[in-house]
Amino acid sequence: MKNSTKNIKIGIAISHWIFYGAFMFGIFIDAEAWFFGFKLSGVSAQATVLGIGISGLIIGYFIFIQKKKAYFGAIALTILMGANLAFNYLTAPKLP
Repeated sequence: MKNSTKNIKIGIAISHWIFYGAFMFGIFIDAEAWFFGFKLSGVSAQATVLGIGISGLIIGYFIFIQKKKAYFGAIALTILMGANLAFNYLTAPKLP
């Protein structure tokens, strides 16, 4: 049982690394991002996306080395990303 729990934690850490690595990759193609209804472009967009991405990668590392408080960080970052997505969806102009 203990070995399967460790494998699940490693899987969660790897999924964090893949998601936030891919999240950061898009900023190099088009330096534009939306953050709670504000359109960011250029350096400010890159800094925002890189900050979120690097914090996700660090949380994934802490999950990998099995720090228990890393799960609170993962939940907080997921809530931040979900709130940002919902806010941007609700405030976006509707197409006819």
